[in-house]
Amino acid sequence: MGFISRWWRSKGYGIHSPYAFRLVTEVLPERGRYYAYSEIERMSDSSRLKLLFRLVCEFRPATVFGPFLCDDEKAVILMADSRVRFVTEAHDADLVIGFLPRLMREGQVAVLWSSDGVWSEFKTFRHSGMTFSNGRYGIAVNRPGIPRQDFETRF
Repeated sequence: MGFISRWWRSKGYGIHSPYAFRLVTEVLPERGRYYAYSEIERMSDSSRLKLLFRLVCEFRPATVFGPFLCDDEKAVILMADSRVRFVTEAHDADLVIGFLPRLMREGQVAVLWSSDGVWSEFKTFRHSGMTFSNGRYGIAVNRPGIPRQDFETRF
């Protein structure tokens, strides 16, 4: 998908699902400053960590699975919600980071930091939920009541 198509979609044009529209226009793009941004900006790769912070604030997971999470990522997750528990199995987690489960349970969200061939293969096996990608990052949401759709957008 080209730059113009991603830009067009990032403004919400052509998105009919209210859930996807709100996620694409209000959560994924950085529209304002959250309370933890000044601390996050002192960390390396702050743009990715800010996105992680917004996603945790949006989805409010009780449990997170991230086999390769660094200390900064864990700190950002806990800044967003200090009640989050880190689990050792993907199927137990509400939010999965850096790993794409073959089977996603209902209500689960997965985030992949490098949207490469693995992301394309992952999307082909999806039968429910929505995916959002900007060419670098991929987010899969498997919530009840949302149709199966893929969105390429800027964020």
